[in-house]
Amino acid sequence: MEDNMTGEKANDINFPNGFAERIINTHGTKGSTWLGNLSHLIRYAEKAYKLSNIQPLSHLSFNYTTSARQHDGKTIIVKFCIPGPETDSEIEALNFMRGEGIVKLINYDRNQGILLLEECCPGKTLANVVSEREATRIAANVIINIQKSIPDELKFPSTSDWFRRLESDIKCPAGFDSKNIDKAKRIAGELHNQAKKTVLLHGDLHHFNILSAQRKPWLAIDPKGVVGPPEYECGAFLRNPIPQIATKPNLKKIMADRIDIFAEILSFDRQIIIGWGYSQAILAGVWCLDMKSDDWDIFLKCAEVLNDFI
Repeated sequence: MEDNMTGEKANDINFPNGFAERIINTHGTKGSTWLGNLSHLIRYAEKAYKLSNIQPLSHLSFNYTTSARQHDGKTIIVKFCIPGPETDSEIEALNFMRGEGIVKLINYDRNQGILLLEECCPGKTLANVVSEREATRIAANVIINIQKSIPDELKFPSTSDWFRRLESDIKCPAGFDSKNIDKAKRIAGELHNQAKKTVLLHGDLHHFNILSAQRKPWLAIDPKGVVGPPEYECGAFLRNPIPQIATKPNLKKIMADRIDIFAEILSFDRQIIIGWGYSQAILAGVWCLDMKSDDWDIFLKCAEVLNDFI
């Protein structure tokens, strides 16, 4: 696995450029404290789980994800997360899904935010699949494998909870028309009200969260663990991969093909897929604003294309 860890530094750990800033923008003081304590957490994991050769993966987003060797010589993934509700939901989702269409959770420490996970090998992301249509078919089949109804006693956040963010104050920069937020709220409200059932969703099933593997040809990673209508799951895929999707000259055709394939394989209503795709793209843009990320304009571009289908 490629080692590309030059950039920011906390204690004796070098982070790739932008990683520490992203953590602090998202989590504030709690994120800064976690970064400063990460060396201790790695040493703790080494001792607690008898691990060696803990090495960071080359691409880090919102967690410090590493490979490691167990005492039996087997390579696994060790994910260091900021403890809290989001990490709890991921643990509960992985426990409930039990490796069906998704990586297996080997062990975890909820209080420390440490997850030991099955390694996907060769571990290429779905973004490496050149054919747009084939990539969409693969994603659709992953959705089939991971979606499940859940018993009432299991508690997860809901997609309705997520959309409450649009009810709060939002400072829209130039180019981000607030009318999009009003429309996204209306569409999401209507879709939630008319949903015939809810299931446990991955919640962020895009190209970089689907990896090639041996146990199954493709496995999902990094579930958010959220309850919502089944069609909701298509939304993240429609607006990804970023930033590449923003420069595709035939984006409208790509979106139309993706929608058609999801509708056919999953037996989902085409207009419901479009509605969730649009409203989620706007919500994702707002989350980018919250994190001081400039990617909001990519999601807005996707929303504008999807709006043409509504």
